[in-house]
Amino acid sequence: MSSRAMVWPLAMLCAGVVGCNAGKVDDEGDDSETTDGSGGSIDLDDNYQFDGDRPLIVEGEVWCQAGSDSSGMVFIFDVKYADPQGDYDVAQGDVTGSLASSGQEIFTDNVLVCRDGQCDGSFRDGIYPPITCSTASDYVFTAFVADRSGLVSDVVELTWVD
Repeated sequence: MSSRAMVWPLAMLCAGVVGCNAGKVDDEGDDSETTDGSGGSIDLDDNYQFDGDRPLIVEGEVWCQAGSDSSGMVFIFDVKYADPQGDYDVAQGDVTGSLASSGQEIFTDNVLVCRDGQCDGSFRDGIYPPITCSTASDYVFTAFVADRSGLVSDVVELTWVD
């Protein structure tokens, strides 16, 4: 290969090395947030306790709100997580709705789409009978997230927000 033909591949290699090594330099000041090399950010001040390489749900909420005229009321899910391999390692998560009184499972579905430490999901009111926004207080909603390696977080109860 000619030396001229090597310029482009070498330039790309150098750019990749420089980009991968970006980060805090010694004595650059306090760094409370860092990227882990695979994207996303983990707040180092929170001191998450990971169970091996499994992701961790930090907090999660669910609420109902009015959607468009055609969709009516919509359940909204907001789950925050951290993963030791990086926040972009988590791709999806499941939500389960169960009766609060008996624990009987009404549905489990892969409604969470995850990126950069946050998962969001929704479904229309009444899609999982008998769960509706007007009867939501009779149910408990839990969630878990899974990373691309198949590692799954603990199941966490989501907080109902009025």
